[in-house]
Amino acid sequence: MSREEHSRLHNKNKIISEETKEKLRHTNKAKGEDHSNSKLNKIKVAEIKLRIALGEGIRKLGREFGVNHSVISDIKNGKAWKHVI
Repeated sequence: MSREEHSRLHNKNKIISEETKEKLRHTNKAKGEDHSNSKLNKIKVAEIKLRIALGEGIRKLGREFGVNHSVISDIKNGKAWKHVI
């Protein structure tokens, strides 16, 4: 269970109903470049994936693209931007 899901389930130490949990699971969340805080887009992510495949370091890429290296790591490991090839 992710930290976000855990927080949702324990709103001020109250367990929420199964019905509410189900509704939360099906909410449409903005992903990728549609997210209002996104610094990346599909083209940049495709470039990042290519450069990772060529052996560039995640910290260097993070600095260059203006994101934390953990974002680059998540892209590398398929946890983020998995819809981009």
